[in-house]
Amino acid sequence: RDSLYVKTFDPDAISRVWLVPDFDADVHNTVDSRDEDWENSTEETMILVVSALATQLIREHRAVGLYTGMESDKVVMPQRGAGHLWNLLAALAPLHAGQALPFSENLSHAARIMSSNDLVIAITPSDSIDWVYRIGQISRSHAGSEAWVFLLDRESFGLEGNPNAISGVATRLGINTRIVKKGDVKVVPGSMGALRKWEYITTGTGKAVVRNRPRVVEEMGDAGLPYVMPPPYKYFLSQR
Repeated sequence: RDSLYVKTFDPDAISRVWLVPDFDADVHNTVDSRDEDWENSTEETMILVVSALATQLIREHRAVGLYTGMESDKVVMPQRGAGHLWNLLAALAPLHAGQALPFSENLSHAARIMSSNDLVIAITPSDSIDWVYRIGQISRSHAGSEAWVFLLDRESFGLEGNPNAISGVATRLGINTRIVKKGDVKVVPGSMGALRKWEYITTGTGKAVVRNRPRVVEEMGDAGLPYVMPPPYKYFLSQR
């Protein structure tokens, strides 16, 4: 262009985000997913938090990945785009707390496929200090990386444990931490409205007239994505 110019890349725009939920059965209380009282389950709440984060991050055009175990079907590599959200949700849908590995070990395995500038978001109800130090090591060993934690408040779910103690240690290690209490996560009902299909009526002259038609993507807008927004995510946005 016959002139000097500078192009600046935004690290936030090119970094990848890894969602790492804790499926260690020893730290969860579970209920039947068909139970209307699902809010009492740390497992169900955790999955909703992960779904909400995935939805919000995809909308922000981030490359989002999911790590729930060493097996290939439990790893979804980070990608962008609304279509990728369904890959993340499909991977989450069949999962239940039951893996034998403690969360600290699972984080260690996850670190092997992470790189610098990756944002690691851990979601867990565990009150073990081991995983806190492990995620601190990950953020220090990957120069430029960052770690967030969504810590489910065990007491609010009827379990023993003090989330404030774990949160305090994480904060001192430079890890952004948010405590999620029972009831903090709200499902947004009917975000896409009532289902619609082609419906016709016949006039007195015998002419067929469209009474109702399915939505198109343009009409659905943001509502075209499943959306469950937990207040904690806004907390992190305000800190950045």
